[in-house]
Amino acid sequence: MTMTEETQQSETAAQNEAQTSSPDVGKVKDSKKEKCRPMTKVVIRRLPPTMTQEQFLEQVSPLPENDYLYFVKADMSMGQYAFARAYINFVEQQDIFMFREKFDNYVFIDSKGTEYPAVVEFAPFQRLPKKRTGKKKDLKCGTIESDPYYISFLETRKNQEAESNISQPKTEYSYQPPDNTPKKLQPLLFWNM
Repeated sequence: MTMTEETQQSETAAQNEAQTSSPDVGKVKDSKKEKCRPMTKVVIRRLPPTMTQEQFLEQVSPLPENDYLYFVKADMSMGQYAFARAYINFVEQQDIFMFREKFDNYVFIDSKGTEYPAVVEFAPFQRLPKKRTGKKKDLKCGTIESDPYYISFLETRKNQEAESNISQPKTEYSYQPPDNTPKKLQPLLFWNM
């Protein structure tokens, strides 16, 4: 073997070794398959615009086990196309099919007697919102009465008030300008007189 053949062989061996040692080689990227969960969130569209969440729950009860329910009132600025809708995330996927069989094209009637056939379909956005209980609660909220600095401040303030009341009574001061000083008149003062 010549020197160039040896270097070429060692370079190809190093490349092969680097490829086999990398974690991505030999694995099919299944990131979408790993994230692909069964669709469990449905949207019920074309509900009567005057319907409330309580009325909706009353009409679809008993509702299968779910972990998310969001009812959206109709936007009345849409005119005749104003419809309410509801989003439900079911725990079991079999419940979706039973719910769809029962309520797809189910006719909801509003208070005026108008019929609204509902449409049940998978929600286009399957994620659920994060459960937020408002803003983060301040851990020190409502603890000022037990704060040692505040307690010591109140004690020193109380002591200062007690000392000032005992030591001397308050006197009133007023400033009186001396009467012998002549008042200077300016042109604006003459104009108002």
